[in-house]
Amino acid sequence: LDIDVLREALPERHVYQPIPRHPNVTRDLAVIVPRSVLAEQIIKTVHTAHPRHLRAIRIVDVFTHESLGPDRKSVAFSMSFQAEDRTLKDEDVTASVDAVVAALARDLQAELRS
Repeated sequence: LDIDVLREALPERHVYQPIPRHPNVTRDLAVIVPRSVLAEQIIKTVHTAHPRHLRAIRIVDVFTHESLGPDRKSVAFSMSFQAEDRTLKDEDVTASVDAVVAALARDLQAELRS
């Protein structure tokens, strides 16, 4: 192997992040929203609630059916929370999830799907 050729092909700098010391906590929610609401709007609204320790959010399912009501759909998403300095407690995450649910209801007329 020609090491010089390999070095030239590699990026100049590698940036590594340490493996987290504390576990993450995942919360899944499903909300019923108007069909016109985009997944991107849901993600933006979640961020506007400023949930503490939110590390990631991803849409996992979009479901439409007449049983949800006219012009309504269900969007399920998963949120991952993690603190750098400690393991999160249930009440830490619940407060953030409550803020997210309130923001979705206020901004997108979302209802929690039961």
